[in-house]
Amino acid sequence: MITPILSADTTAEIAANLSKNIAADSVLCSDGSWAYVAIAKQKNCDHKRLINNKVRVIDKIYHIQTVNGAIAHFKSWVNGQMKGVATKYLSHYLAWFKESNAKLDNLQILKAAYGGQQYYGT
Repeated sequence: MITPILSADTTAEIAANLSKNIAADSVLCSDGSWAYVAIAKQKNCDHKRLINNKVRVIDKIYHIQTVNGAIAHFKSWVNGQMKGVATKYLSHYLAWFKESNAKLDNLQILKAAYGGQQYYGT
């Protein structure tokens, strides 16, 4: 899961935050935003535009519900377990959510939290 917080839905913002995660010759699935069209051209990858209530499934593989399901899971966690979050800490909550769903053991979680460095405890 890639979890940057974008300040705007623009080609420049998407390129700055997501380009390194999009490989050439991959398949980029997006919503109806035109900004992704330019990114797909820049990265030379196939682009599937899944537009809610218009194009929901492409080639019986690419489905908007995959994204909607991930968003619903995160919202449920935020509103259920966290009882809401402050927007300024959203990136921290996204990281916490990602790690809590990674099914890591305690040592792996500590290593991830300390940037892969060895944790020696107190």
